Amino acid sequence: MAQPTNSYGSLGTFTVLSRIVRDDLEKILVPASAFSFNAGGDIMESGSAVVAHLNTNVTPNPVQTVSIGSPIDYTTQMSQQNTTAVTVNLNKWASDGFFLPEYLMNITPVKDLAQKFAGKKIYNIGLSILNDLYSDITSANFSNSVTISGASFTYSVLNSSVFPVVTNLNMVPELSSLVLNNTAFYQLVSSLPSLPGWDVGQAVLKGQIPAEQFGLKQIIRSPVVPTGLTGFISTPDSIAIASRVLAPITPSETYGESFIVADPERGEQGFSLRARKWTPPDAPQTNCVWDCIYGHTPFNPNTLVRLI
Repeated sequence: MAQPTNSYGSLGTFTVLSRIVRDDLEKILVPASAFSFNAGGDIMESGSAVVAHLNTNVTPNPVQTVSIGSPIDYTTQMSQQNTTAVTVNLNKWASDGFFLPEYLMNITPVKDLAQKFAGKKIYNIGLSILNDLYSDITSANFSNSVTISGASFTYSVLNSSVFPVVTNLNMVPELSSLVLNNTAFYQLVSSLPSLPGWDVGQAVLKGQIPAEQFGLKQIIRSPVVPTGLTGFISTPDSIAIASRVLAPITPSETYGESFIVADPERGEQGFSLRARKWTPPDAPQTNCVWDCIYGHTPFNPNTLVRLI
């Protein structure tokens, strides 16, 4: 009796599987949305340099007094709106995957492939990227800090201890992301005031809160946090991240099936995820690999506060 095979019309098993893991990676990498991205679907070599532009002016411009007929001093105004070109090298490579006998790859339901094999691998990629990004969050790069215990991190503490520091640094609260470990996130969620449209169940489920009504851009639960910290609060110009698709991307004898999974030009998370599948001629097994090339560098030291 013939074995059943996976069939998805014009989409193969690996394509469908890669779209599933793309969504999983998006969820894991939500904490990275606290930073600035320069991303695109163009293909670049590892080690290539990408130039990102970030705002350097965090001090509000003074109001100018003008009179009828007097010229407006645009020169002074624009000199206070400086942006800085930041070079980010694509020198970070995160990769993981699995292999199966070719016949098992063909008959195993794609949901089982995702749950039993690919899910853990893509989670490893996400954690590796977060841990690598967080290596920039040190006292040398970001000296501002607030000492808070995760077990006592309530909405009242946020208002009394964190917001004053954010205000003093001229960080814009509405553009700030609060990233917390599990303990602090759930403690804060349980203390948030009840407001229209606020759903604590959804917050716990997603691990992310659109927090405009609480005076922030978002509150995020991160599966890992920088060593020794409860979390951090940051505006995007604290760390510059760049990501591109790693060449080669076209099908070849070596790479077999290869394509962009997560393309930031489609409005997805700023990391481009590449998928590769191949079956060596001398081994009846299918290799499935996902990888991401990116780089990052700390930028503005006064736009991130470490929570100790």
